[in-house]
Amino acid sequence: NFADKYNQWLRTNALDKLPKEDGNPGFLRLPTEVEWEFAARGGLKVNSAEFRDSHYPMDDMKNYEWYSGPQSSNGKVQLIGLLNPNPLGLHDMLGNVSEMMFTPFYLNKINRLHGQAGGFVVRGGSVISNESEIRSATRKEINYYDEAHPFTSKTTGLRLVLVSPTITSTDRVKQLEKNWVTLGADKPGIDKSKDAPTDTAKALGSLASGVEDTELKKKLKDLENQLRASNQQQQEERAQSIRASLNLGSFLCTKLQDDGRFLDFLNHNYELLCKDKDDNDKNCAIRKTKLGEQTDRLQQLTSYYASSLVDSATLYGQEGLKHEVTVFDQMLTLNKRLAGLKPFLAAHWQNQQKYLANGKIDTVNWLETCKKIKSSN
Repeated sequence: NFADKYNQWLRTNALDKLPKEDGNPGFLRLPTEVEWEFAARGGLKVNSAEFRDSHYPMDDMKNYEWYSGPQSSNGKVQLIGLLNPNPLGLHDMLGNVSEMMFTPFYLNKINRLHGQAGGFVVRGGSVISNESEIRSATRKEINYYDEAHPFTSKTTGLRLVLVSPTITSTDRVKQLEKNWVTLGADKPGIDKSKDAPTDTAKALGSLASGVEDTELKKKLKDLENQLRASNQQQQEERAQSIRASLNLGSFLCTKLQDDGRFLDFLNHNYELLCKDKDDNDKNCAIRKTKLGEQTDRLQQLTSYYASSLVDSATLYGQEGLKHEVTVFDQMLTLNKRLAGLKPFLAAHWQNQQKYLANGKIDTVNWLETCKKIKSSN
């Protein structure tokens, strides 16, 4: 009711202020779970590893989100916007009040949603949630009614999204149909060998218009050879891309070891030389600055490594990576200049397998795995 009344008010009093899509003014509605989670995780403002983590990057949760406990909200709903926003500039996406979704609650049936739809979904936790429950994935089913009355809650709210219709005009329908036809066709601008087909879809179309059986047979054979060559080329390029990702992961593991051990060295010296000295000691102030700089440097490197690892898992999967690990290990064995990378490949593959198994972003343990590799001197 609120969204409907607000939409009607906007159309009466501020229609010219609403963004338009193909001439159609937008409208407000509850977000879908996919829309909400994309925004809650930081959208395109975070890398792929950060996006998959339990919550967006933050130094201390109490500076960003409200949850239960005296160090935060103490169980009381707060005014929105008092804390820091998430990477997209959105305040209180997690905590404070649970947010209603447009889509109903479904159970998951392994590879698809269960057919039965239940109550409505709330996401993100609230001021009565523990800190550990303030996660992007937190979701809960709420009944529309509590006994004989509609459900009410002081810790449940809503956040509206501004959207537009998908089908806005006849021209838009025609454009969508045109785009649909081109899905799966060869992309323009891709450099191919002279013998490769320039457009498989066109080749199939030409084949269908053949007039004689002998010609059709020849065209079928030619097309088969073209497709086999094309598939082989794609497989080789994919294998090369996987090995490149393994090479990058192994190299980053060496950097993690160097930077991680150097940070440990700086920490050790600072504790040893500056623990009992006040802030006026110039040498200790310099050491503290260098310690902070190295910490930031290592955090950036760890984030990049995690993003690379997640991207490889998403693009290639367990079987694709596993086969090329063996191939790349053999290549390192044959190359004396790169043989020292072998233990780092093993460490990187260990980290990769853990992520493939549990889907958890565990940068602390990934860093420790790389740091533990013994020098080959």
